[in-house]
Amino acid sequence: MNNILCIVFNNIYNKTVKVFTFTVLLFLTVACIQNNPEEIKAIGDMRNVPSLNFEDFTVFLSDSGKLFYRISTPKMLKFDKVDNPYIEYPKGGQVEIFDSLGNVSSSIKCKYAIYHNKKMLWNLYKDVEAVNEDGVRFNTNQIFWDSHERIIYTKPDQFVKITTKTEITTGYGLSATQNFKKYSLKNMSGEFEIKKEDNKSLINNSQTTTNLTKQQRDKTENSYIDTDSVINNK
Repeated sequence: MNNILCIVFNNIYNKTVKVFTFTVLLFLTVACIQNNPEEIKAIGDMRNVPSLNFEDFTVFLSDSGKLFYRISTPKMLKFDKVDNPYIEYPKGGQVEIFDSLGNVSSSIKCKYAIYHNKKMLWNLYKDVEAVNEDGVRFNTNQIFWDSHERIIYTKPDQFVKITTKTEITTGYGLSATQNFKKYSLKNMSGEFEIKKEDNKSLINNSQTTTNLTKQQRDKTENSYIDTDSVINNK
């Protein structure tokens, strides 16, 4: 009888020890995972690793057979694991915008760019130059392009130089349609003639290119506030 009790006790004891040991090991494992700062940091860092990395990349964007944009860049990085997914162009590139007939209506090149997926907003940065189909050239250091609203704008204090065939105009705070056919400056700081024989060019441009709608103007004044966060964290 004593032998039977000893066997039963030993079985119960062994099972209890195994269960207790497993519970302790499980607790220690979970505790280590939860409290290890390096592992937590590694998990966070994985979100900042690009899911796609392309070199010398060109893509055409179209809808229903209609061509809208062509993007060319030396390097493209796609970050889609972060809360606000974005595409980074660390070496810049060029964007060509097409009209309804498939002709290039404007182009923009820069040395650095970020596209914010949710907002459909481009932040084009460093030595930005845009050219419309008439050859009018826009030079500045930063431009925002809302591809959903199809408008271009800068911050109010951003310096801009506009060059036509006959004049150079400088000022601050550009607003424009994405084809740069209609544009305006909040504050004009200078006008310089290139050719004396055509004094009316700048006046005609000013009259025909400032017809942005009130909705477009309001959009440009309220959409640039928080788009520099990625650049500032570099």
